[in-house]
Amino acid sequence: LRPLGLAFVKRMWEWREAIAAEKDSPTFRIISNKQLVELAVDLDAGNDDILPPNGWRPTWKHDFAQILAELLHGDPETFPDRQKKNGKRQTDEAKSQLETLLQKREAMAQQLDIEPGVLASRGDLECVVNEQEGIAALMLWQQSLLAQPLTEARAALGFTEQPAS
Repeated sequence: LRPLGLAFVKRMWEWREAIAAEKDSPTFRIISNKQLVELAVDLDAGNDDILPPNGWRPTWKHDFAQILAELLHGDPETFPDRQKKNGKRQTDEAKSQLETLLQKREAMAQQLDIEPGVLASRGDLECVVNEQEGIAALMLWQQSLLAQPLTEARAALGFTEQPAS
């Protein structure tokens, strides 16, 4: 997404969170992530006549139109920008450690009967081996469950911090 699409997703996300909290309802019942992204892609493609989902309450449609108008008439300098990758190539050792971590994550997830991505996303594990955020990319419960494989991978790459126990 370009800056306008990112600004749209951000504003609609915040609006959706507020409505969901007010209604004590899950956010996907307001608008799904997929719908948000599809609308943002349409907006980025130059379609500034996008419509809210069918079945919305009149006040929600009004909020949608207001957010859209504010963005279309807003200052593009205030829109978020895409994060740039650090541009570093991943070393062969980092690739190897990532694959090992992914395999161990898969095995542990199977034992726990959960989806592997819930235990730790591939992106988070890439951050761990690329030292972008180290183990801070993971929540404490993830660090605790994956302590041994994380410690082994980080040690093999020459990093020193330890996961939470």
